[in-house]
Amino acid sequence: MNTPTLTILTVLLLAPLAALHAAAAPSLLPPGWDTALAGDTVMERLIPVTAPQVKGAHDSDLVLVDEHAFIVAMVNDEKPGEHPAWPEIYDVLAIVNLSTLKVESVIPYARSGQAFDNETLPVGACFVPRIVRKDERTLRCYFASEEPSARHSQMYIRDFDLVTRTFDRRIQRAKIKTSAGVFDMQPRHLYDDAARHGFTKPAKDFGLYFIDSLKTFGRRTYAVVNNFPGKQNAWALVHDDFVTFEILGHLNEPQSVDLSEASVNCLPDGTWMAICRQDGGNRNYYFTTSRDGRKWSVGKEMPFVPNGGNSKPTFDKFSGLYYLGWQESTKIEGVGRSVFNIDISRDGKTWERKYRFESRDTFQYPTFREHNGAIWFSVTQGRKERIMFGKLENTGQFESQTGKTRKAMPPPAAEEPAVMKPGVKLFTDRKYVIEEIPNLVRGLPFLRASIEQLDVEVTKPGTLYALTPTMRPRAASQENALVQAGFTKVNIPETQLFPGEINRVSLYRKNVTTGERLRFRTFVVLITDKAEIQLRPPSKEMSGAILTMPPITRRYDAGILPKDWDPKAAADKVMAGLVKITALHVKGAHDAEFVCVGDRAYIVEHDNDIQPGHGAGAAQYCVLTVVNLKTLAVEKIIPMAKSEQVFDNVTLPKGMCFVPRIIRKDEHTLRCYFCSQPAKEQAITWYRDFDLRTLAFAGSIHKAKLKTAAGVFDMEPRHFHADAAAQGFTKPPVNIGLYIFDSFKEFDGRRYVAINNFPGKQNALAQLHDDFVTFEIIGHYNEPQSQQLSESAVNRLPDGTWMAICRNDGGNYHFTTSQDGKRWTVGEPKPFVPNGLNSKPTFDKFGGVYYLGWQENTSIGGGRRSVFNVDISRDGKKWDRKYRFESPDSFQYPTFHEHNGVIWLTVTQGHKGSTDRIMFGKLEDVGQFNSPNQRTRAPLTDK
Repeated sequence: MNTPTLTILTVLLLAPLAALHAAAAPSLLPPGWDTALAGDTVMERLIPVTAPQVKGAHDSDLVLVDEHAFIVAMVNDEKPGEHPAWPEIYDVLAIVNLSTLKVESVIPYARSGQAFDNETLPVGACFVPRIVRKDERTLRCYFASEEPSARHSQMYIRDFDLVTRTFDRRIQRAKIKTSAGVFDMQPRHLYDDAARHGFTKPAKDFGLYFIDSLKTFGRRTYAVVNNFPGKQNAWALVHDDFVTFEILGHLNEPQSVDLSEASVNCLPDGTWMAICRQDGGNRNYYFTTSRDGRKWSVGKEMPFVPNGGNSKPTFDKFSGLYYLGWQESTKIEGVGRSVFNIDISRDGKTWERKYRFESRDTFQYPTFREHNGAIWFSVTQGRKERIMFGKLENTGQFESQTGKTRKAMPPPAAEEPAVMKPGVKLFTDRKYVIEEIPNLVRGLPFLRASIEQLDVEVTKPGTLYALTPTMRPRAASQENALVQAGFTKVNIPETQLFPGEINRVSLYRKNVTTGERLRFRTFVVLITDKAEIQLRPPSKEMSGAILTMPPITRRYDAGILPKDWDPKAAADKVMAGLVKITALHVKGAHDAEFVCVGDRAYIVEHDNDIQPGHGAGAAQYCVLTVVNLKTLAVEKIIPMAKSEQVFDNVTLPKGMCFVPRIIRKDEHTLRCYFCSQPAKEQAITWYRDFDLRTLAFAGSIHKAKLKTAAGVFDMEPRHFHADAAAQGFTKPPVNIGLYIFDSFKEFDGRRYVAINNFPGKQNALAQLHDDFVTFEIIGHYNEPQSQQLSESAVNRLPDGTWMAICRNDGGNYHFTTSQDGKRWTVGEPKPFVPNGLNSKPTFDKFGGVYYLGWQENTSIGGGRRSVFNVDISRDGKKWDRKYRFESPDSFQYPTFHEHNGVIWLTVTQGHKGSTDRIMFGKLEDVGQFNSPNQRTRAPLTDK
């Protein structure tokens, strides 16, 4: 299998390489060189270096010292893959003997919450480790500690002593140097520097890594600093202290194609060249060059990489030859990242294929290092399950292929029959195998299907058994769904189906008839006894599967609250520091939202100048208030939208302007949304942009869009209702009341928000597109419709499960969960919220801790909405009271946001439950507790 020489006859890139062209040169390859055979030969000698208990592993780096390789990788012991929101991911260093290829030691060196002598890591994944030899005795290991949407990630350092083979008991923070100064290495500082150079994508609070290996040119060390979710790349000089990374230049253009994960090298004429992963467009790699490392050309595709796939590339130079590694988009048996090419070149212009790695087990994220005349490497294989290590070649050499031919790739192993006995694989999409089973079903056939969704039809009558986890925290139990489907629990002890306490299962039984259809979500194993069933195609309609949430109990968590903590005194102190930010002429104000930028808060609210409350009809208007965070002084109040207002492009109809919301769109722009509600027409959500430089609104407004299964429409209640009705919603439509209700929240690099129709009693989770215009409905949660559910707040639990708390105008708050945001459980009250009142809840996460806010059905001084609780939890299961706000002036509709380590809040107040003003102030330094000496409560007064 020969690959012809790929010769560049056109300009390699823009100005920096305009004079370069390919010249005729002798081939670097021996005659008849088979690139795929060469790849096979290398893969046959790889060894795994991840520990036996590891289930997921990815993105390794290595250095070689004398007779040993020192390999760092991120791993977890629970499941294949990786994700920055998984706190179970930790970092290890594996030591491999190069002579024997034996793993001598695997040493964990960073994990969530780990306590060091000088600092304790916060909760969060320890991600993308890197390693460099700092001096003769020391290896320096880097890692990012991150918890997306909860805090800014931080790059840390931990040193390894080659003599004692032990890690330092201390860690230190890596630093980033930009044109603005030297800072802790956090995403905000890389972003701010890029924004000053024209970068316009939204900021991210995680994802800052050294994605390429640290490389030395001359006497200086350099690194690619990357923010993967933010689609940023920068070229950095590593200072001699190996602590400070100085940003030299950014390579992000064109921004339209989402470039990330670059690898850089220096061409013979001194020009820097980078190959960049592309996550937009056609996913092919882009190339960019720079003469000085500071100003980079606009990237473009090159003909020698014709069909790349979006994955990490490599660009090295060994003994005078460039080695360019890139993932090909071709799939082996449908498996992604299954082909990886290595091309070689003398000049960076004319390239020839030396290796083509083909494996259905994947070949991704390799790292190559030269040591004592040989090139060694580590690579991720499987579904990001293991790190492999081995020798690529003696530098620049070609192993003899005489008499060798490629071995046919063995066919995929035939799956053993699906019979209930130990060692048998359970699911099509997981590698779990049976450990224990109830004797009653031992040896019976079962249906091997997805763990995520099961939709079957009975083709022959008989008995069906079902296994599902017994109800306990975090277990994906389908007990209620089985009972509803007519199954009866078998009175036998639970069994350990496969490892993990949450995978202890109970057995159910049902006699079935031909034609019955059974549908379940998440973890039901169906076992047949004379009955026969067949799997149906995946269906969007899964109403027959009703999930139940894990039971959540309220109990004291001594790790969060100090002893004798007084939530009432704590709340009193917060309220004493609040300031009124509503204008003096305002009579009614309600439902504020805000963002903080720099030293200011930007707060939107709806007001009226007639009466307390928000029933003034067309007199309701929206404003933006600017508050100085240092002085808490109101600097400016700017009207935003009012009935019949004339804008440059449109005039609003007569009607209230209601429920404003705000988000930072880019460096200079705040986007403000509001709902215009005419008396008889469809309400519509508009947006208006606010310029942070001029502190002025744009002269025009625009319609927000709603994307449903039926298409993209103006954001009006009828389209929201039609989408819910198509999924079983039966309440009548209303022409008003469609609001962006919860605060905007970011998960996995995407922005989400709860969409609500208050009078229509509808809720949905929506994703805000990158245009900040379109709200795409992900899933509706309105069950049970017998209740009056509305005004929800949503967050994600540590295992990735979505959870929503919903106001109920028919009683106490209801909770609902979802694995994918599309299909939600039937809501139900929970014991940790025992006496909720129908008012807006909050559900946030700050500093690795969840903050759940809810209105209690208790009256102070005869007022309404006069008690609001804020409970905290690490896991969303065990909750404790941090604040109890009690006021005869009410405390309702708060909004909380973290900014630079401080949680700020807005809240509506008014005498005996009316809504006549918005208050603003500081809740706390994130996760902190006021001194116990200040917890004596002041007496409540009825003003």
